[in-house]
Amino acid sequence: MTDLMLKTQTRLRTVKVPSNILSIQAFLTYRCGFDCIDCTNNLVARKTPRIELSGRQWVEGLSRIDGNTPVTLRGGEPSEHPGFFEIMEALPAHVPVKLVTNLHFDVAELIGRVSPERMNAHPSWAPIRAIFHLGKSDPDDFLKKVMLLEEGGYRVGVLAMARPGREAELRQRQRWFLNWGVDFRIRPFVGYINGKLVGNFRYPDATGQCDTRQAACRSTELMIAPDGRIYHCRRDCFGENRALGHLLDNDLTITARHSPCANFGVCHPCDVELRPTIFGGNQRTAVEILPLD
Repeated sequence: MTDLMLKTQTRLRTVKVPSNILSIQAFLTYRCGFDCIDCTNNLVARKTPRIELSGRQWVEGLSRIDGNTPVTLRGGEPSEHPGFFEIMEALPAHVPVKLVTNLHFDVAELIGRVSPERMNAHPSWAPIRAIFHLGKSDPDDFLKKVMLLEEGGYRVGVLAMARPGREAELRQRQRWFLNWGVDFRIRPFVGYINGKLVGNFRYPDATGQCDTRQAACRSTELMIAPDGRIYHCRRDCFGENRALGHLLDNDLTITARHSPCANFGVCHPCDVELRPTIFGGNQRTAVEILPLD
């Protein structure tokens, strides 16, 4: 494993992704200049600094994926990775790519290096999901970048989380963006308020508990940590527990069966949250759980 962090093999075996895996979340880096106290990445286990795959290693690892499973590049803030533009530019056409970003980067460079057709090829609400952080994002700069991307042919959607107590302020900002013709959607808050977990959960007792129980879990997503290790869920990914393998392992095999887990009760809220319908389609959760006791 250590050697794989230093160099990769010349040809890696193709990896098939089971059809019930709906998305691959590639956390290029956990670094982010905003450091928000409400960051959902820190809800269960605070992210720790990791060795990061190089841009070339990310491209080699993600290029071996066989199938139509979309890959979402995210963080942290993915553009904090020194190989961000290299990754975006070099990933082959058979890998459907999405991006979750706070737009804290030079969008002109992205426009100059990655064709909008490449980003727009996979059917999706918006292949570029720009996250607006109330009190962190500069509205004028954010709007300018969104409009530059849209003028360049990219489909962009803006998302913001409605923190309790600031909904009216956020609604006002939403109306301002909508007046400029920007698709700005507000998603329900998930997180802790005064020590109480808030969110719409399919399995309410799966998260925020003091005690844990046995369960059998199956995820519809794969999480890839910055160091290339692969996990079934966010809790395992952020807490560095039970890696399924490494993106650069030549014998990597991905399965999507229910598997035993002793951490029912401290699941990551985003894994058991009923995904809001602002994205279209029926509500679903990232993880399917069968409690065993």
